[in-house]
Amino acid sequence: MELVLECSWIKGLVRLFLQLLPLVLTNKHLISLQVPVQANPVEMMVICPANDVDVAKYSEQRRSLVRETPSVYASVTLPFVQALPEAQTAWVRAILSKDQEADKILYEDDFGMLLPDTKWTDEDDLRSMHTLALLKDTAVRSVRDLTGAHLQPLKQLRAGVYAELLRRYSLRPDQVRAYVHYLPSFWMAHIHFAALTCPRLGMSTCTGKAILLDDIIDALERDASHFQTSSITYVVGERDDLYARLVQAGVLVPEGV
Repeated sequence: MELVLECSWIKGLVRLFLQLLPLVLTNKHLISLQVPVQANPVEMMVICPANDVDVAKYSEQRRSLVRETPSVYASVTLPFVQALPEAQTAWVRAILSKDQEADKILYEDDFGMLLPDTKWTDEDDLRSMHTLALLKDTAVRSVRDLTGAHLQPLKQLRAGVYAELLRRYSLRPDQVRAYVHYLPSFWMAHIHFAALTCPRLGMSTCTGKAILLDDIIDALERDASHFQTSSITYVVGERDDLYARLVQAGVLVPEGV
């Protein structure tokens, strides 16, 4: 069993982890945890069980900028995505089929469904509001698959989600950041809708990672095949499985060479 920990303050972490570890090792489900007073300032996220993608995502590693041309996408990235095991996104399919988390759906239309993101741990804290819209078309793996045919459904989903966030949480569209990741953390298309005040976004909204939904819609309005014909710059870590393929193809040069 692997744990991925994310902390905003280091003091007290050792005490907290030593108390957490025996519970994780001896219980299938972690029921409760008595946090030491000394560790109160520590903010911790536990992903359990964590797969290799989770471990790589939160690990310290060397990262590189990649200018992905349509040719690099077709010859390197696309074969990588096509080879990914379906089990990696089985949890997404379970949500889309409503076999799991049906009670957590905040909004739904023919194109997608909106749920709280797992990082929004306290749903009473609207400053941390972070939701995720999963697209129902499983053939759309990333922004690279979006075409002019998706333009109107994207606009309708955006309008519907904004209306629902206003109704539920009194958050106006100008108070919400809507974006997708490229590279995504999992290869089934999804859109983040997060409050501008959300404190846990970090590098996930940086250049080379996030693309605003408004910019995606604008690009598709001007060119229906924009994401099939344009180059996209992204950040990739050396522990990402795609990194090795990029090195093998000569797109990246490994450190020390």
